[in-house]
Amino acid sequence: MKSILLFAMLCTIAIFPGCSASLSTQINGGYPAKGSATPALTETVMAERTPTLTSLPKNTTTGSPKPSATSSSTPTAMPVGPDDFPVDINPLSGLPVDNVELLNLPPALVSISNAPLPTRPQAGLSFSPLVFEIYIGEGVSRYLTIFYGDYPMLVSGSPGDVDDELEDAVVGPIRSGRLPYEKLRQLYNGFLVFASASSRVLPYLDEYYIFYNEEKQNYNLAFLPVAELQNYAEQMLENHSKRALHGLKFDSNIQPGGKDARTIWIPFHELDQVVWKFNPQIGSYNRYQDQEDGKTFIKMTDRLNGDALAFENIIILFADYTFFDATLFDIELMYLNRYPALLFRDGKMTEIFWTTANEEFEASTGFLRPIRFVDEQGQAVALKHGQTWVEIIPRNSPYYEIPATDDYANLSLKQESGSASWLVYFQQPPIPEVVETEESE
Repeated sequence: MKSILLFAMLCTIAIFPGCSASLSTQINGGYPAKGSATPALTETVMAERTPTLTSLPKNTTTGSPKPSATSSSTPTAMPVGPDDFPVDINPLSGLPVDNVELLNLPPALVSISNAPLPTRPQAGLSFSPLVFEIYIGEGVSRYLTIFYGDYPMLVSGSPGDVDDELEDAVVGPIRSGRLPYEKLRQLYNGFLVFASASSRVLPYLDEYYIFYNEEKQNYNLAFLPVAELQNYAEQMLENHSKRALHGLKFDSNIQPGGKDARTIWIPFHELDQVVWKFNPQIGSYNRYQDQEDGKTFIKMTDRLNGDALAFENIIILFADYTFFDATLFDIELMYLNRYPALLFRDGKMTEIFWTTANEEFEASTGFLRPIRFVDEQGQAVALKHGQTWVEIIPRNSPYYEIPATDDYANLSLKQESGSASWLVYFQQPPIPEVVETEESE
């Protein structure tokens, strides 16, 4: 196992960012200059922007469509976790799988692009039990998407903007590797999939599969066939005979407490803004993304089935980013006792904590477990059965309620308690001045 860059010791005191007049001093620092923005949330029809794909090999992978989101709002699933899971339950979603044998394969952690616009809609996100979104610099966020359990499949005849150029199921577009990926790979006992990596990054990544896109002239077309992804997972099985993926607790019954949360606005950058809107009909949050203009937001879908992205749990995970230059960075995620987080589920927001601490299990087995979510007493917090999207946000970033409106212009300084509309302001970490930099993607 290759070692990761060693950073300075982190502060051990975990404090939620407050909401006070002093926030204006933090927020007025603004984003990196990249043009003016007047954000305004409008639900528009998705434009035709899907690139033409090259012919792909036929897919022999078996799978099943994502269960109807409507069923997720009915608390019929039995509570499971955090320690013991039935053999047919995915410990990353709390849901049963069609093919139990696939749970023996190691998780695939796939780097998927969110920019530029032709990379959208992405393929496979609606089938992932767990997605991490991180800021990679220069005003852009990116996904590390975990595929584990039943694999994605192309669903013909689905409503929406299904890409009729696809012949079989794919995931992507696949993009480059980043330093924080290795920590997440270790925590989820899986392997990485990415398209390339800088010479400053690759030596610190381990157990990976580099996907070489035949359309090298256009990285927006780097779609990996699901059959190829599964085949590689089967090859990696020998190195992953023992894994620990438990640690999450799932209970679809409405949990007590919390504050109303119908909307979550996360501006990573003035031209990279995310809005999650709670859909009470399905009991999940739909994702909206601006069109790199800071004002035109559309509901995001999956290229494989045309379905809107709908996640049962949205988690804001506050962590420490360290930037070395505009694109080289790492995130501290390992062996942390307790850091703050926010859980959004069932239209409610709850202040919780996340941990990767060495506990009795780690000490007795030598294995790592996934990131766990706990309350003030250290007890496991119940997620809702289904998919979880984790936004990794710098620890000094403030959050508070804003006026309930779809016009987001100049709202970052306006607070309105009880509105159920939340702003999580991405407070960009400082980037040191670098006179000369090596190659980076």
